[in-house]
Amino acid sequence: MVTINATLNSSDDTSGVESVVLTSIISNQPDSGQSDIQANFGTAATSFSLRAEKSRIYTITYTATDKAGNKTV
Repeated sequence: MVTINATLNSSDDTSGVESVVLTSIISNQPDSGQSDIQANFGTAATSFSLRAEKSRIYTITYTATDKAGNKTV
């Protein structure tokens, strides 16, 4: 497992940013059954752990919500 520290930059010129949350992390490989992804989904977490293997590619998704309720991934 390796610890990943994401850097996020979000802005909204009109209403401002209300929140940015970790929505999902998916891998191109099936789960090994050994907790390949260790993360606090649904939170503002920018640090999480992933199984490090040469053949694994992860897609990390955050959802930003502005103060007007608009969301973007």
